[in-house]
Parts: sequence; C-alpha cells; structure tokens
Amino acid sequence: VHDLALPNSPLAVTPSTHQRKSQACNEIRGISFYLAKASPQPSTLYHRCGSKTHSQPAWLTTSTIAFITQQAHNSYIKLLDINTNNVTQLHKVDNKTISALDYSQPLKKLAWIESTKYMAFELAVYDTNTQNLNKAELDEHSSISYIGHIRWLFDLPILLTSKNNQLIKIDLLGEITFHPQPTTEKILYPALHPGKHQIVASMGNFDRDIGLTRWYADRPQTLSKKTTFSPSNVDDFNAKQQPNGKLVAFTSSRSDREQVWLYDQNSQKTAQLSNFPSSIAPIDMLWNDSASALFILIHKQLFL
Repeated sequence: VHDLALPNSPLAVTPSTHQRKSQACNEIRGISFYLAKASPQPSTLYHRCGSKTHSQPAWLTTSTIAFITQQAHNSYIKLLDINTNNVTQLHKVDNKTISALDYSQPLKKLAWIESTKYMAFELAVYDTNTQNLNKAELDEHSSISYIGHIRWLFDLPILLTSKNNQLIKIDLLGEITFHPQPTTEKILYPALHPGKHQIVASMGNFDRDIGLTRWYADRPQTLSKKTTFSPSNVDDFNAKQQPNGKLVAFTSSRSDREQVWLYDQNSQKTAQLSNFPSSIAPIDMLWNDSASALFILIHKQLFL
C-alpha cells in the first residue's frame, strides 16, 4: 500500500487486537480499498501498541489520524502521520480516562470525553485551526455512568451520545439535553440519518437488533414505530446505511456463525450476504462512495 494519502481515498484505519505475551492490546492498522478484491489482503501496520493500547482512530486530514492511547493511569490524545509514521502527543491527562473521540471536518474541531474515577465528566474540544483547547464540565453528569461513544451532529457544534432509551445532546459548554425516545428499548451507538429525522442504532434490552426509527426532540405520547431489519435472538451491531440509498448492512451472530446481512427499506426484505465461522468476527464495514460495494474488515483482512 503506497498511495494512502490521496484525497478522497477510501482508506480505513482501525484498531486491531494484537496478542502480547502478557495481555492483548490494540494497534493502529490501515488498508486501502483501491486494492480490495474478493480475497483478503494484508493491512499496513502504522503504530504498534507495545505496553500501551490504542483506540478510536479518527481522520483529521488525508494523512493524519488522531487516536486515544491508554497506559497505566495516563490517557493521551496522539496524532499519527501515516506518510512518515511519526507520532506526536497532542494532549495528556493523569489519573483520568479518555473514553470517546470524534472529529468534525466542517468545524475543524476534535472532541473527546475525559472522566475520573469519581465520574466527573469533561468535554474537551481542540480547534485544529487555532490550536486552542477548551474544556467544559458536563452538567448532570451524575446521571451518566459512562460515555463510550460520541458523534458530531454534522456541521452543528453539538455532540450526540445515548443512555438507555434516551438520546443525549452535549453542547460545547457542557450543557446536556436528554431526549427520551418513544421506545422501551435501549439505544446503543446511534447514528443520525443525513436527513436528520431518523436514527439507525443497535436497539433492544436483552436482545439488541439493528433498527431504524424516527427520533424526536420532544417525546410524543405514543411509542414510535421501529423498523427492525432482521429480528433475531442475538445481538446485531455495526449498522451502515448505504450512501444516498435504501440499503442497510449489519452484522449478526446466529447459529454459531458470524454473518453479514443486508436490509432493503423499499422491499422490507433482508438478505444474508456472508457466513463466517464463529472464530472469524467482522470488525467493521464501509460502503464505497458510489454505494455499489460493501467492504468488510475481518481479523485484519478485507473482504468485498
């Protein structure tokens, strides 16, 4: 893989598990979709984990990745240049945990969540243009025990996370707004539809399925209708909406097999795309720009 920094290159970077003698850790690897074939291909190792573990990589530019590093009692935000493999430290906190990270390309802002063992949460926002770092303690943080994921709401200065059946908006001053959704199910890893009126998420209490539903700023009196793509008695995750299309791909564990499924919102039908042994679990998926192909990352190998 040589042309990793081309503009608009469909390049994915993911933390993958590397087994050390003492314990497992996550290292940073990448793979170029220009090389994607029907057969697996090797990935490129960018940054070893060593005595540390890395998580939640996010693209800042076509050649720069921000990610979280955890070592002992310290957490770091680091930047990796994939052209030179040079790693620089952007931020360090002692006796704190950085648990979530996301970058807004329109706002040019990198956001992450810091917390202490006493559950005091802070939102940190780094402006890549001015290099200013601002922090704000989250209000009502006592009602939240953990924040493991955040997403910028498109070009808005607002971040989205979830707890139980509530969507949670966080502004840059740390003010939290809870939006209870008209559902009795827990919502995990929500992603807003580009139309801004629907969410796709892993939803359920004991058996989580990938579902699409309308989301509300104000809770109505009646429960909303949820489209469950493929009901099962196992957890379904990793829903990815087809760009500008009606297809949703997701992963599921059924009959001791790891499977990739496709749901057509027009026909309301579900089709199984692949079937892998339980020892081979899909890690992530990505549609190409034309929405004609789906790439699946499995154990450091890419399938098309």
